[in-house]
Amino acid sequence: MRNIVAPECRKMVTFHTALDDTDILERFSSFPRALRVVAYMLKFIERLKLNVKGATCLQCDTLTHPHLQKAKVALIASTQTRYFSRDLSLLRESKPIDKRSSLLVLNPFLDTNGLLRANGRLANSSLTYNERYPIIIPEKSPFATLFINYIHHLMLHAEHRLMQQMVRQEYYIPRLKPQIKKCIFMCKICTMHKQKMRTQIMAALPPERCNFALPFTTTGVDFAGPFQIKASMLRSPTLMKGYVAVFVCFTTKAVHLELCTNLTTEAFLAAFARFVGRRGFPSKIMSDNGKTFIGAQRATEKQFVDFIKQVSPDIVQKYAPQGINWQFIPPSAPHMGGLWEAAVKSFKFHFKKLAGIYKFNYEEFTTLLTRIEAVLNSRPLATLSQDPSDFTALTPGHFLKGAPILATPEPDVASLSLLNRWERIKILHHEFSLRWKEDYLKDLHRRYRWKTPEKAPQLGDCVLINDDCLPPTEWRLGRIEKLYHGSDGHIRVVDLRTQNGTLTRPLVKLCFLPTADKIIT
Repeated sequence: MRNIVAPECRKMVTFHTALDDTDILERFSSFPRALRVVAYMLKFIERLKLNVKGATCLQCDTLTHPHLQKAKVALIASTQTRYFSRDLSLLRESKPIDKRSSLLVLNPFLDTNGLLRANGRLANSSLTYNERYPIIIPEKSPFATLFINYIHHLMLHAEHRLMQQMVRQEYYIPRLKPQIKKCIFMCKICTMHKQKMRTQIMAALPPERCNFALPFTTTGVDFAGPFQIKASMLRSPTLMKGYVAVFVCFTTKAVHLELCTNLTTEAFLAAFARFVGRRGFPSKIMSDNGKTFIGAQRATEKQFVDFIKQVSPDIVQKYAPQGINWQFIPPSAPHMGGLWEAAVKSFKFHFKKLAGIYKFNYEEFTTLLTRIEAVLNSRPLATLSQDPSDFTALTPGHFLKGAPILATPEPDVASLSLLNRWERIKILHHEFSLRWKEDYLKDLHRRYRWKTPEKAPQLGDCVLINDDCLPPTEWRLGRIEKLYHGSDGHIRVVDLRTQNGTLTRPLVKLCFLPTADKIIT
């Protein structure tokens, strides 16, 4: 006796079939490849038909122009059937198309291959048949995307006008210009050669630039050179290289120049010792990531540690706060050290005009540097006052000696008492600080570049690292793995993972590669 199962307890098994409604062109990333694959498919089908009929066919694996032309007609017909099925069915029945159709303004008709063509107002022109009656291609179809990419590479990455002309010789694609712009925007080669780097709104000035302090309390340093220096006073002396260490004050923009015979750490330490002996010990030094500066920082730190170990505890407690606070700007970001870069430019401006092609020995070069330093420290920090009774401009020399370095000497004040002299110095210093705030500091409000906030980068973004010594086609690829937020919340520096390790770079040295979710139309 067999078991009887109640109808509500029986297991129901259903089968269904799903129609694959995807376009065959979505499987390809290249129009010529899609054309060849479809051509081989049609050729295989044709060969099967001949075998069924008993006819013989020549075994030829090469594709000819007729094969590729048939494949192109088949792809166009498939695309038009997918997007314009209603219009095609009405035209095949010799009926007018729907008045709500997007093709109504084109007055379409079917050619001998059954393809939709536009019947515009150029029927009587001397253009070719394809130009007078272009084939209609949907703008959002894979065929349009692949064909525009193919034309872009065929025309050697041409711009939109030339591509638009080439496409319109055979096809009519609605809203063609945005599609071409999308193609160019997504092209990696075009992105590399346009070299559009990411920017960010200009940051606020650091506290060292906005708060009044003694000269060279916070100092920026950079090297200029090399320059040719005579090694002796002979008629044909040996020429040796020389470099100039440029020290600039963050508060007063005062400049101090020191000559170095080379770029070694020892030479810079000697120049730094001369600077400290004349300008005082700075509390903070800022520079770029040059190997000389990194070596100097390590050497000075080591010397200070050795000194601390040797002296007694009371001396340690007294001099411990005088350690060097040395900070570096991010690599490959010279715009973040614009203060000392501008000082280097000003120094070279005077040096080139004065020196020309003349070669100096060490004493002559040092004397010339001192003269240029005096000129730079006599420059006005701000524009002259509109007050007709005020003839002087505030200069860095006012904070170094109470007047411009190159100013004429004042009359003797020996008749003043010591108390009056001290009061006069205090009043002058107070006036200088007030003028520094009114004439110079308040003139730094404006942002002359990078005036608006830009979109922040995201973790995982793929970028090209700009290297001025390499052509765009040889820039390294990197992927963002860490973001550095500034005091205002904006990102200006990131860490990149490359094939050679991790690099730190500013946004202005990065070229972001386009992705599908960042298309600009």
